[in-house]
Amino acid sequence: PQRFCGRIIAATNRPIETMRREKTFRDDLYYRLCTDEILIPPLRQRLAEDGRELGRMVGLLVQRTTGSANPELTQHLCTQLKKAPGPNYDWPGNVRELEQAVRRLLLGHDYSGQASLEDPGDPLADALKQQELTATELLSRYCQQLYRSHGTYEAVARIAELDRRTAKKYIESNSK
Repeated sequence: PQRFCGRIIAATNRPIETMRREKTFRDDLYYRLCTDEILIPPLRQRLAEDGRELGRMVGLLVQRTTGSANPELTQHLCTQLKKAPGPNYDWPGNVRELEQAVRRLLLGHDYSGQASLEDPGDPLADALKQQELTATELLSRYCQQLYRSHGTYEAVARIAELDRRTAKKYIESNSK
């Protein structure tokens, strides 16, 4: 055995208490890791709480990407992001998605957010257009798509305005 002196940093995008209750995260490991907990709210919450947060985040990303601060470019990118994907966009990919959006805009492309139901090749959109889904199948597939984007039953329940257990039932039913 060799002695180790260091720190371990662990992160999750899922509610740790829920994972412990569902026995998908071991309690003994939790108690080894939980000496100092830092909770970072999702980007959508940070943007909703402080209107200047988008400018600060984009400014840091511009500086990191280009090597220097550029307030004019930052303002331009913020204006572009407010147009599309828009001020009420949920940013399911969090800060990493914002970083990719900034890069795409810097390269002269547009950014409109994650795929929508209008995108070709989306199986749910195709099924909707062909009108071949029952209400139960529609809700199930919608919840599954939300779960793929947001990663937690709680997020799906909140967005779909369902009870968490009901959302879980729809997510786990005939996964397609």
